[in-house]
Amino acid sequence: MDFTKQLLPELVDKILSYFTEKELVAFSKCCVRWRDITNKDSLWLHHCMVRGWLRFGLNGDINRENHLNVKMTNVAGNSPVFRLYVPEETTLSPICKWKNIFIRVHHLNKNWVKGRYTVSPLLKGHTEKVTAIECNGKYIVTGSEDKSLRLWDMSQAKCIKKLDGHLDSITKIIWKGNTIITGCADSSIRVIDSSNFAILFSLQGHGGSVDHMTLVGKVLVSAATDR
Repeated sequence: MDFTKQLLPELVDKILSYFTEKELVAFSKCCVRWRDITNKDSLWLHHCMVRGWLRFGLNGDINRENHLNVKMTNVAGNSPVFRLYVPEETTLSPICKWKNIFIRVHHLNKNWVKGRYTVSPLLKGHTEKVTAIECNGKYIVTGSEDKSLRLWDMSQAKCIKKLDGHLDSITKIIWKGNTIITGCADSSIRVIDSSNFAILFSLQGHGGSVDHMTLVGKVLVSAATDR
């Protein structure tokens, strides 16, 4: 007898809320009905939350993330790319968001632990120490003691743009939308258009190296060694 048919849905959900993720998986394999009963965001959100995985669904979308370079492999030749196989012709309901996230993050962590992921090639171009870095997920912008600002394409692992307009080491980078803001040891702050890597304007006022910056809404707050 299927006990889930004898109870109110709210009671079934309450019972399943005490299950571990392994117990939920085992329960879901019994039949299509039980699979659908466990395929709920309310159940899997809890398991993501207790593991600190909420950021994968709130601050980003791991369900849409793509491997940066599918041609790259590790020493074993098996750098894994996650593919969740779902038959084209199926009567099963789509996997709920937080169960999908749980599966993907579990896969991610398991492969990190086993050393199956590839470290991307080294990005070489700066001639001095790299002192500032920012990333938007596809591109990296770096600043260096060589006074240059560089934009890197992560999928190609190469520098695609360079700016030599700074007079000293670049100490801090903020990247928001199409705007890059740099703090510099020459006491200046520069606002740069990321699309063409052109300096739009500079902000002057500090008497020392601008080492810290943050955006508060549309207001830029900076701190320097001039005290």
